[in-house]
Amino acid sequence: MLKVIVFGSLNMDLSMECEGIPMLGDSLRGTGFLSTSGGKGGNEAVAAARMGAETYMVGKVGNDHNGRKLTSDLTIHGVSVSNVSVTARAATGVSLVLRSGKDRAVVTDPVPTRRSPTARCVPPSTAWASIATSFSCRWDPACPWCSSRSPAPSATVSTPFCAPR
Repeated sequence: MLKVIVFGSLNMDLSMECEGIPMLGDSLRGTGFLSTSGGKGGNEAVAAARMGAETYMVGKVGNDHNGRKLTSDLTIHGVSVSNVSVTARAATGVSLVLRSGKDRAVVTDPVPTRRSPTARCVPPSTAWASIATSFSCRWDPACPWCSSRSPAPSATVSTPFCAPR
């Protein structure tokens, strides 16, 4: 079985449908509010797991409701979260998404990732087939395993992983 490790961001996506993207100072009526688990790293990990890979996530979340929801959703989708750190020093990252037809506007505050120097190192294995990275967590050159490898970038999956299929 293919094994994939993903280093990346984990954010809660708070989104709403609206008539258009508002200009500064405008107020628009919105409908269809969704709160879904996301983040480029989380989306990549779920996509790999859905394709049948044994998938491991490396990232950081806050010790809050959103952090627990993200790790729970990853687990439900078959992603190992044993290398997701939990911090009490920052809230879980949040993305605000305004959906308008085929257009959208996104504002993200990846708080734990921004304030964390390094993700925990994942134990080495000779069976790793690929490493997916979105580099929201920093590659640790002090780690013997990390420093002996060049991470290969992967495609970004833009659909939040807990959105209805």
